[in-house]
Amino acid sequence: MTIDTALIKFPEGELAGLQQFFPVHHDGKHLVRYNLVAPGQDTEQLLNGDFKGTTSVAFSDDEAAFIHSVFDRLSETIAIAPQAVDSFNAPQQLDLASVERIPGGNSTDGILDTWVPVNAANGQLKSDEAYVTAHFELNHEPGLSNYEEHLIVHELGHALGLEHPAGKPNSRKYNDRDTVMSYNKGGATYATWFSTADLLALGEIWGTNDDLPQTTTPPVINTSATTPVLIDQLISGGVSLPDFDPDSGDVLNIDQTLLPKASRALKIVASNRGLKKAASGRKLLVFDDRSHQLYLNHNRRSEGWGSQGGVLATFADDVFLIRDDIQLV
Repeated sequence: MTIDTALIKFPEGELAGLQQFFPVHHDGKHLVRYNLVAPGQDTEQLLNGDFKGTTSVAFSDDEAAFIHSVFDRLSETIAIAPQAVDSFNAPQQLDLASVERIPGGNSTDGILDTWVPVNAANGQLKSDEAYVTAHFELNHEPGLSNYEEHLIVHELGHALGLEHPAGKPNSRKYNDRDTVMSYNKGGATYATWFSTADLLALGEIWGTNDDLPQTTTPPVINTSATTPVLIDQLISGGVSLPDFDPDSGDVLNIDQTLLPKASRALKIVASNRGLKKAASGRKLLVFDDRSHQLYLNHNRRSEGWGSQGGVLATFADDVFLIRDDIQLV
C-alpha cells in the first residue's frame, strides 16, 4: 500500500525546530552531527533532566559500522551531510546511546526523545534547550540480527523527522514494507531500509541532492592577506563558516546594528550549564567551544537568547574564537 507522506512526518512545528537543529551547511545540505555515546556516560544529561536516563555501554564494531552506513547511504540521495563526532552532550548534535535497559521501557528496544522548541516571536530554535537523543537495546554480539538492523533504521528515521504512520505504529493498515516506521512485519523478515514513501518524506523534509543548485569550480581567491567575513543578518540556524580560519588572519565582521549595543565582549563556554548561564548573562556574544558556534545574546539577564538573538555562525571543529577575531562594522 502506498502511504501518504504526510502520515509519516513530524508535525510542521516540530519539523521547523528539527530543521534548525541540523542547520544548513555551506553546500546547501543540512549538517547532521551525531555521536555514538562512549560507555559509562549518564544519559540523563542528554535529556536535560526531562526523562530518567541510564548508563551507556559500548556499541560493537558491527553496530557502529551499520549506523555509519545508514547515514552514508541516505546522504547519497537526501540533502544531509552526516558528521560523526566524539563530543558528549554538545548542542545541536544527535546523541545515540547503547544501553543494557531503556529506563521505564519494559517492552521497548529503542526510543528517541526529541525536544526542539522554537521562539514564538521569531521562529528561532531555542538551541540551549534542544536535544535529540536515541537509546538502543542491542545484543552486542558479533554481527547484527535482522531485527537490530530494522530497529536502528527505524530510530534514525525518527531522528530525521519520520513518525509512526498516523501516529499509530501498530495500525493494521500498514506494515514495514509501506514504511519502516510501522511495527508490523510485512514479510518473513523485518524491513532494514526505508521504503519509497519514507525516502520521499525525508526528501520533503531535508530536500534531495537533485534539488541542490549545480555548482561550478569556484575562482581561486588570494587568502594571503587578512580575509574579512561579514555577518549582517540573523538567519535560522546561523551562518555556516567551515573555511573561516582566525589563525590565518581571517576576521569576523559583525554588523553592529544586530547588537543591542556596540560591544565585542565575548563569553567562552564549554558545557551545557555554561551555555545556559551565558544566555542569561551580560555578554552579548557567546562562543561554545564544544559545538564551535557563536551566539548572539539579545535577551541579557533573561532566559534564552531573545527574539532577535540565537546562533550567529557555526565554525569548523578546530576553530577557537577569541575577542580579537571579531570586529563591529
